[in-house]
Amino acid sequence: MRVIPKAAALAAALAVLLSLPSLSLAGKGKNKAPGQPASEEQATLILDQACKALAGLKSYSFQANVTLDKVYQDGSKIQSGRSMAVTVTRPGAFRIVTEGDEFQAVSVFDGKTFSLALPDRKIYGQIPAALDADGLMDMLATQYGLESPLGDLLSNDPCAKMDAKAGFYVGKAKVEGARAKLEEMVKHAARG
Repeated sequence: MRVIPKAAALAAALAVLLSLPSLSLAGKGKNKAPGQPASEEQATLILDQACKALAGLKSYSFQANVTLDKVYQDGSKIQSGRSMAVTVTRPGAFRIVTEGDEFQAVSVFDGKTFSLALPDRKIYGQIPAALDADGLMDMLATQYGLESPLGDLLSNDPCAKMDAKAGFYVGKAKVEGARAKLEEMVKHAARG
Protein backbone atom coordinates (compact mmCIF):
# COMPACT_ATOMS: atom_id res chain seq x y z
CA MET A 1 0.00 0.00 0.00
CA ARG A 2 1.35 3.44 -0.83
CA VAL A 3 1.65 6.38 1.56
CA ILE A 4 -1.13 8.87 1.00
CA PRO A 5 0.31 12.35 1.67
CA LYS A 6 -3.02 13.93 2.53
CA ALA A 7 -3.72 11.18 5.08
CA ALA A 8 -0.30 11.78 6.62
CA ALA A 9 -1.01 15.52 6.77
CA LEU A 10 -4.43 14.83 8.25
CA ALA A 11 -2.96 12.47 10.83
CA ALA A 12 -0.41 15.14 11.79
CA ALA A 13 -3.14 17.78 12.01
CA LEU A 14 -5.33 15.52 14.11
CA ALA A 15 -2.44 14.68 16.42
CA VAL A 16 -1.86 18.41 16.99
CA LEU A 17 -5.56 19.05 17.46
CA LEU A 18 -5.93 16.20 19.95
CA SER A 19 -3.71 18.19 22.30
CA LEU A 20 -6.22 21.07 22.35
CA PRO A 21 -7.85 20.21 25.72
CA SER A 22 -4.59 21.06 27.50
CA LEU A 23 -4.16 24.47 25.88
CA SER A 24 -4.75 27.68 27.79
CA LEU A 25 -7.72 29.87 26.98
CA ALA A 26 -6.04 32.99 28.37
CA GLY A 27 -6.21 34.85 25.05
CA LYS A 28 -9.94 34.24 24.58
CA GLY A 29 -11.48 36.73 22.15
CA LYS A 30 -8.33 38.83 21.62
CA ASN A 31 -7.18 39.83 18.12
CA LYS A 32 -10.35 38.46 16.54
CA ALA A 33 -11.02 39.83 13.06
CA PRO A 34 -14.59 40.98 12.39
CA GLY A 35 -16.68 38.17 10.92
CA GLN A 36 -14.23 35.48 12.06
CA PRO A 37 -15.45 32.73 14.38
CA ALA A 38 -14.27 32.81 17.99
CA SER A 39 -11.01 30.95 18.50
CA GLU A 40 -12.73 28.14 20.38
CA GLU A 41 -15.35 27.80 17.64
CA GLN A 42 -12.67 27.77 14.94
CA ALA A 43 -10.72 25.08 16.81
CA THR A 44 -13.89 22.99 17.15
CA LEU A 45 -14.70 23.37 13.44
CA ILE A 46 -11.20 22.28 12.40
CA LEU A 47 -11.28 19.32 14.79
CA ASP A 48 -14.72 18.25 13.50
CA GLN A 49 -13.51 18.46 9.88
CA ALA A 50 -10.39 16.45 10.71
CA CYS A 51 -12.41 13.78 12.51
CA LYS A 52 -14.90 13.44 9.65
CA ALA A 53 -12.18 13.32 7.00
CA LEU A 54 -10.13 10.71 8.86
CA ALA A 55 -13.21 8.61 9.69
CA GLY A 56 -14.16 8.63 5.98
CA LEU A 57 -10.92 7.01 4.81
CA LYS A 58 -11.13 3.29 4.02
CA SER A 59 -7.35 2.87 3.96
CA TYR A 60 -4.39 5.10 4.69
CA SER A 61 -0.82 5.01 5.90
CA PHE A 62 1.49 7.37 7.71
CA GLN A 63 4.89 7.65 9.34
CA ALA A 64 5.11 8.86 12.95
CA ASN A 65 8.07 9.86 15.07
CA VAL A 66 7.18 9.43 18.73
CA THR A 67 9.12 10.67 21.76
CA LEU A 68 8.37 9.23 25.20
CA ASP A 69 9.52 10.41 28.63
CA LYS A 70 10.10 7.90 31.41
CA VAL A 71 9.97 9.53 34.83
CA TYR A 72 11.72 7.63 37.60
CA GLN A 73 11.01 7.73 41.36
CA ASP A 74 13.91 10.11 41.98
CA GLY A 75 12.37 12.56 39.47
CA SER A 76 14.91 11.97 36.72
CA LYS A 77 13.61 11.66 33.18
CA ILE A 78 14.93 9.64 30.30
CA GLN A 79 13.61 10.30 26.83
CA SER A 80 13.35 7.59 24.19
CA GLY A 81 12.21 7.78 20.60
CA ARG A 82 10.67 5.54 18.03
CA SER A 83 9.64 5.71 14.42
CA MET A 84 6.41 4.01 13.39
CA ALA A 85 5.26 3.12 9.87
CA VAL A 86 1.50 2.56 10.07
CA THR A 87 -0.83 1.13 7.41
CA VAL A 88 -4.56 0.87 8.14
CA THR A 89 -7.36 -0.81 6.18
CA ARG A 90 -10.77 -0.38 7.77
CA PRO A 91 -12.67 -1.77 9.50
CA GLY A 92 -10.24 -4.30 10.93
CA ALA A 93 -6.73 -4.53 9.58
CA PHE A 94 -3.46 -2.74 10.23
CA ARG A 95 0.30 -3.18 10.18
CA ILE A 96 2.70 -1.22 12.35
CA VAL A 97 6.47 -1.44 12.04
CA THR A 98 8.28 0.20 14.95
CA GLU A 99 11.98 1.02 15.13
CA GLY A 100 12.90 2.45 18.50
CA ASP A 101 15.74 3.20 20.85
CA GLU A 102 14.63 0.39 23.15
CA PHE A 103 13.05 -2.16 20.80
CA GLN A 104 11.90 -3.14 17.33
CA ALA A 105 8.37 -4.44 16.78
CA VAL A 106 6.02 -5.52 14.04
CA SER A 107 2.28 -5.63 14.83
CA VAL A 108 -0.12 -7.12 12.31
CA PHE A 109 -3.89 -7.43 12.60
CA ASP A 110 -6.02 -9.00 9.86
CA GLY A 111 -9.45 -8.93 11.50
CA LYS A 112 -9.04 -12.49 12.81
CA THR A 113 -5.60 -12.66 14.43
CA PHE A 114 -3.28 -10.17 16.12
CA SER A 115 0.42 -10.91 15.78
CA LEU A 116 3.27 -9.16 17.56
CA ALA A 117 6.93 -9.80 16.81
CA LEU A 118 9.94 -8.33 18.61
CA PRO A 119 12.68 -9.49 16.23
CA ASP A 120 15.59 -8.00 18.20
CA ARG A 121 14.49 -10.05 21.24
CA LYS A 122 13.45 -13.11 19.22
CA ILE A 123 9.91 -12.95 20.62
CA TYR A 124 6.76 -13.70 18.63
CA GLY A 125 3.16 -13.94 19.82
CA GLN A 126 -0.23 -14.37 18.27
CA ILE A 127 -3.77 -14.27 19.66
CA PRO A 128 -7.11 -14.94 18.01
CA ALA A 129 -9.10 -11.73 17.73
CA ALA A 130 -12.17 -11.80 15.47
CA LEU A 131 -12.87 -8.12 16.09
CA ASP A 132 -12.68 -4.76 14.37
CA ALA A 133 -9.74 -2.46 15.15
CA ASP A 134 -11.63 -0.69 17.96
CA GLY A 135 -12.49 -3.97 19.67
CA LEU A 136 -8.91 -5.16 19.34
CA MET A 137 -7.45 -1.96 20.82
CA ASP A 138 -9.88 -2.20 23.77
CA MET A 139 -8.99 -5.88 24.32
CA LEU A 140 -5.24 -5.22 24.15
CA ALA A 141 -5.58 -2.40 26.69
CA THR A 142 -7.81 -4.21 29.18
CA GLN A 143 -6.47 -7.77 28.97
CA TYR A 144 -2.80 -7.20 28.18
CA GLY A 145 -2.03 -3.62 29.27
CA LEU A 146 -0.88 -2.73 25.73
CA GLU A 147 -1.75 0.78 24.64
CA SER A 148 -0.43 2.73 21.69
CA PRO A 149 0.22 6.48 21.73
CA LEU A 150 -1.36 6.49 18.25
CA GLY A 151 -4.16 4.01 18.97
CA ASP A 152 -6.91 6.53 18.23
CA LEU A 153 -5.61 6.84 14.67
CA LEU A 154 -6.29 3.11 14.16
CA SER A 155 -9.91 3.51 15.22
CA ASN A 156 -12.84 3.35 12.81
CA ASP A 157 -14.20 6.48 14.50
CA PRO A 158 -11.02 8.27 15.66
CA CYS A 159 -12.73 10.96 17.71
CA ALA A 160 -15.54 8.93 19.30
CA LYS A 161 -13.81 8.59 22.67
CA MET A 162 -12.46 12.13 22.72
CA ASP A 163 -13.69 14.28 25.57
CA ALA A 164 -12.43 17.75 24.65
CA LYS A 165 -13.07 20.20 27.46
CA ALA A 166 -11.63 23.30 25.84
CA GLY A 167 -9.66 24.32 22.81
CA PHE A 168 -8.08 27.33 21.22
CA TYR A 169 -7.09 27.97 17.63
CA VAL A 170 -3.36 28.70 17.57
CA GLY A 171 -2.80 29.24 13.84
CA LYS A 172 0.02 27.86 11.75
CA ALA A 173 2.25 24.93 12.65
CA LYS A 174 5.22 23.19 11.11
CA VAL A 175 4.49 19.78 9.65
CA GLU A 176 7.38 17.88 8.11
CA GLY A 177 9.43 21.09 8.13
CA ALA A 178 6.89 23.16 6.18
CA ARG A 179 4.60 25.79 7.62
CA ALA A 180 0.96 25.15 6.85
CA LYS A 181 -2.40 26.16 8.19
CA LEU A 182 -4.04 23.16 9.81
CA GLU A 183 -7.46 23.98 8.39
CA GLU A 184 -6.01 24.02 4.85
CA MET A 185 -4.52 20.53 5.35
CA VAL A 186 -7.83 19.26 6.71
CA LYS A 187 -9.83 20.78 3.83
CA HIS A 188 -7.39 19.31 1.30
CA ALA A 189 -7.68 15.86 2.90
CA ALA A 190 -11.48 16.08 3.06
CA ARG A 191 -11.72 16.79 -0.68
CA GLY A 192 -10.21 13.38 -1.36
